[in-house]
Amino acid sequence: KNHSSMARLWNDEGVRETWDKFQNKIQVPENLSYFLDEVERIFSKNYKPNMGDWLRVRVRSSGVYEEVLYLDGVEFHIWDVGGQRNERRKWFHIFDKVHVVIFVAAISEYDQVLYEDMNANRFVEAMELFDKIVNDPAFSKAGFILFLNKSDLYRAKINKSRIRVENAENPKDNRFTDFKGPYCPMGEPVGTDAFEAAHDAGIKYMRDKILSKSDGSKIIHAHITNATDTQNVDRVFTACKAIILQRALASIGLKI
Repeated sequence: KNHSSMARLWNDEGVRETWDKFQNKIQVPENLSYFLDEVERIFSKNYKPNMGDWLRVRVRSSGVYEEVLYLDGVEFHIWDVGGQRNERRKWFHIFDKVHVVIFVAAISEYDQVLYEDMNANRFVEAMELFDKIVNDPAFSKAGFILFLNKSDLYRAKINKSRIRVENAENPKDNRFTDFKGPYCPMGEPVGTDAFEAAHDAGIKYMRDKILSKSDGSKIIHAHITNATDTQNVDRVFTACKAIILQRALASIGLKI
């Protein structure tokens, strides 16, 4: 069976070592390893997708899509837009009347490059886009919610891939040279004091780095998120709902 061969190949020690070493250098969906881990179950005759499967399915955003949600009797209109460079021209000019901008930046992508530009770091690109949006006059009256997303993938890689890289022989490989640590030793077991200290320091660094792009005129609500943790998402959207309602009421002169 092809899927059994695929499972054996994926479980090969050399393949796993190669994956850990090079996964940040190739353009593959971050859910690939999850589905390869589950390939025997997925190809079983009686397979039914579980919640973990559904939460890890990815569809690339393209264009502008509107979703209407009803939360506690309140109607919310949410526009989902693509963040890739070639998508931005489709939406950047049409959101001058929104109450809240939800900006999603993946903290796990500190060591990855853009599909469109192999020399551009993904998290640096997210910071530059955030800078452009948060300081744009078109969004002067909008509230901002910053989701630092994919915290689970970030946690899984910081003992395999350094946040700070400084290479005097090949400066183009440098990244985040102003990160002061503490650094996570390569191969450090998850959960040790050294791991947790480096984990928290990296999140704080990236949070502070992206928030520094604002000119200071807005209150920005930042949350560390993980889309596969449904309880975490519930907590975050409860907070978002309160913020959105507050902004909507303020726009018509009411306060809560």
